[in-house]
Amino acid sequence: MTTCIMPTSREEWTAALVSFAAKKHADEPIALRSEFTDEEEQQCRILGGHLLSWLEDWGPSMMAERNAQAAIQGWDENPHVVYLTAGPGLAAAEDILAGAEDDVTWLTVPQFQEFLALHPDEKQAHHCILESWLRKPTAEEAAEGQSADSAHAEGSLWVHHDHTLMGPSFTRGGLSLWSYRDEKMALVKEAFQSWFS
Repeated sequence: MTTCIMPTSREEWTAALVSFAAKKHADEPIALRSEFTDEEEQQCRILGGHLLSWLEDWGPSMMAERNAQAAIQGWDENPHVVYLTAGPGLAAAEDILAGAEDDVTWLTVPQFQEFLALHPDEKQAHHCILESWLRKPTAEEAAEGQSADSAHAEGSLWVHHDHTLMGPSFTRGGLSLWSYRDEKMALVKEAFQSWFS
């Protein structure tokens, strides 16, 4: 039977998360970039560039907006950032975020769901989330590439899922279409879907 542990502070919740992530990364080692295919390496660079842009640009502006609402919403100011990704994104995060584990944690979605089952934070009082990964497109999404005026639409298509959750009813996100062709990743159609609340 799983025991739910209710945290009493941001510090306690974050410490539990950092410890959980360290164990997960030890038990399920993140793939080495030296072992990536050319396509996976290109994906790693795309996701790494996106992560850096979020950390340096729109992430802080959204954080400031969240902090302005913190007292009213019952949120902690300057919450812990949880970066949810997979495969090449995990490798990019490990390169970029090494040494910043007290501020940002990187995990897969199933891993974080496992943690939340033990340490819930339903109102996101202690954390915010950046979701960023590449996946194969649905038939409808692939059609976006066919309608795009780009030679890259003929390559191997990928959808970049980009979603920031600063709290309940405070989200920004979108889907962009990328293509891998001639050993390069190229943007085919930016933000062909977007959402916010």
